[in-house]
Amino acid sequence: MQDHTPQKARKKPFLAPDFVRAMLAGHSALGIAFAALIYIVCLTGTLCVFLHELQRWEQPDAPVASAPLTTEAAANAVEQGYRKARAANAAHDLFIMGPSPVQSRVLVNFHDHDTGVEGNWIANDKGELIVENTAPWSEFVGDLHMHLHLPRTFGLFLVGLTGVALLSSLVSGLLSHPRLFKDAFSLRWGGSRRLQEADLHNRLGVWGLPFHVVVSTTGALLG
Repeated sequence: MQDHTPQKARKKPFLAPDFVRAMLAGHSALGIAFAALIYIVCLTGTLCVFLHELQRWEQPDAPVASAPLTTEAAANAVEQGYRKARAANAAHDLFIMGPSPVQSRVLVNFHDHDTGVEGNWIANDKGELIVENTAPWSEFVGDLHMHLHLPRTFGLFLVGLTGVALLSSLVSGLLSHPRLFKDAFSLRWGGSRRLQEADLHNRLGVWGLPFHVVVSTTGALLG
């Protein structure tokens, strides 16, 4: 007697194998092409989170202000900043930044777009300009993150392109691993080192996906 029990139909994969292979190749190509830029932008971006703290570390003796400026102090800071700008022939843009939960210093800045002359000063809580704001290492890190020390327009474009590449890498990484979420806690330890590193790479990609998407999207838009 022959067994006529129907065999269970094989489930069709959600993504075609050829498509998955193409996404994996694109994911690898993006990673190789932009690895150095992504590393620099992400590392300096992490340091820039503490930029105000780094500036205070570079100028520990500069005055701080814990309370909002009075009207008289703000007017005094503007007047002294304007005098400094006039003396430097840069009385074009003048900014004053009071203390806040983010930074506890009174900053007075002036800048002339035509000549490029600028000045940055730190004032006390009375609005008196005490010392120039000089934090070369913090400035180096901030400029490296914003435009890679390249001409400003080109550097901003390249940083924005790096954000686009990172976001594209995230999308291609998701599409090249159909079981990425299903295997979110699968770590193959004790075997091939290549498999261990691949699993660690994939798990970090899944666990930090919301953060990665937000950072890459906003970086691309800002660039």
